[in-house]
Amino acid sequence: MKTAEILKVTLPDELNADHTKPEVWEMEGTLDDRPFTARSIQWKGEPIFKLHEEFLGVLTHLSLAKSSWGRGDRIAVARACKAHLDKFFPFGNIKEGIEPELKAGELVNIAAETVKDENPGEGDRAHPST
Repeated sequence: MKTAEILKVTLPDELNADHTKPEVWEMEGTLDDRPFTARSIQWKGEPIFKLHEEFLGVLTHLSLAKSSWGRGDRIAVARACKAHLDKFFPFGNIKEGIEPELKAGELVNIAAETVKDENPGEGDRAHPST
């Protein structure tokens, strides 16, 4: 199993002082003693991390085909960064405790009753042709 260690976290305000972009977190660390930099993007309202590499003098996210990191390495880095961030800022992972209504293994019968609609066309509106 790969060992990822987060060594430095850069907060969004330090990367985006004018607040013109969604929050971007940057983490630096090592994966099995190999240094990495990962930055977040917003995905469905939560940050996910993309591994960044230097390309033509610029730190950027490269496609898997152009990257010197394998798919498993990229997943391990992203997972470690997200886990580290979730320790301090649990974005969407907060789930309130829900008390179960049933005991484990308890079964219930579910039934529904259907009612015939007395006015099947009511509510439909004709649209005038143009």
